[in-house]
Amino acid sequence: MTFSDFLKEKYDIKYSDLYFFSEGASKKYKTYSIKKRNGKKRIIHHPAKELKYYQRLLSKIIFSKLPINSSVFSYRENTSIKDLALVHKDSRFLLRVDFKDFFPSLKAKHIRLLLEKNLSCFDFDLSSDDITLINSIVCRFGVLTIGAPSSPIISNTILYDFDLKINQFSKDII
Repeated sequence: MTFSDFLKEKYDIKYSDLYFFSEGASKKYKTYSIKKRNGKKRIIHHPAKELKYYQRLLSKIIFSKLPINSSVFSYRENTSIKDLALVHKDSRFLLRVDFKDFFPSLKAKHIRLLLEKNLSCFDFDLSSDDITLINSIVCRFGVLTIGAPSSPIISNTILYDFDLKINQFSKDII
């Protein structure tokens, strides 16, 4: 089944309508800033209602099908800082990683590589054009944004291999 057929059959979405919507998706954000704890400002790109709907849908039908390392607690539903603390309560060491400008460092090319690597995870076929369409919906001018509901799950799936390596490294040094 093609991605187009899947969208029509399961969600009554015409691929052509989604395609035309995606062409201007990068301009469908409200941009504002919020103050961070350190006093600096964080730029938020909040998607319009319809764009947010499509981002959530793509998160559900595509990105939720991809692996996320079990050691990852960030941006995961039904997990909290308490869950993280319980896992590490008897540990002597804890590694916490925070990347500068994390979401904007993840680009459409990373999403393309991720999807191409995981084509067998889906109930439909994804073409190169489908991946371009998906990127147009989940990225703003080719990058993930703070404020899009799809950015957290996408970042967790993109970093799966990295998380595996860090996890193994942590086990090796203990």
